[in-house]
Amino acid sequence: MARDVTSEIVRRVLTGEDRRLVEGKSGPRARALSDLAASLDSDQRDMITGIVEILVQVDDKENRRRIVAGLTRKLRGEGIEVDGELFARACGVSLRPQRRGDT
Repeated sequence: MARDVTSEIVRRVLTGEDRRLVEGKSGPRARALSDLAASLDSDQRDMITGIVEILVQVDDKENRRRIVAGLTRKLRGEGIEVDGELFARACGVSLRPQRRGDT
């Protein structure tokens, strides 16, 4: 029996089970994640999306930037080619370090 996908999505949104459906739907972070996901295969897309969802929870942007830079190198070392700047933007940071006093 086919599932009604629309009602499943609505159920998830209303119960808060899948915040990706309602948070970050537009804006530079969402566009970067969409562009990044388009360049990956299905398994990689799911993994990278999950990593991004975890990293955006890191409050300190400099720590988040460092983690993104390290993960970009690690992923490339494992043969997963990710666009580092797109990955960083999807996480809400830039790979360029911020100077003290910059906002």
